[in-house]
Amino acid sequence: MTDMVNNLRQARYSEDTPVKVSICTVAFNHQRYLRQCIDSLLDQECDFRVEIIVHDDASSDGTADIIRKYQKTYPNVVRAVLQTENQYSKGVNPQYNFVFPKAQGEYIAVCDGDDYWCDPSKLARQVAMLDENPDVAVTYGRVKADSDEGI
Repeated sequence: MTDMVNNLRQARYSEDTPVKVSICTVAFNHQRYLRQCIDSLLDQECDFRVEIIVHDDASSDGTADIIRKYQKTYPNVVRAVLQTENQYSKGVNPQYNFVFPKAQGEYIAVCDGDDYWCDPSKLARQVAMLDENPDVAVTYGRVKADSDEGI
């Protein structure tokens, strides 16, 4: 990585800079987890422009308020898609119908609103691998299940 590496909280890219990665996040009643999720995305260390698109599917627990606060604090990074009626209950997939169509990035990364990334270099390493290997279409990383219910 170069000396220009910033985490997304400090990103100073102009709107004219193309988005390299669109991080797509869907949330429904994830108030308890969403801050950790978005913070982990904002803590990614990158030397390219990233957008975070966060969709709330008409939550009843304050999830939308959290998204609004992040969008206000990081207007050049966080984009909100807020529903007033739950789309999933109507058989509509929010990721495919509302989030992916808004993505401007060359690449798409997915992190659900009740998940988080624990490695701040995850995105940069995956993008570097994709850039170096144009015949590769998908990357993934190791996951660890963590649950309050003891699953």
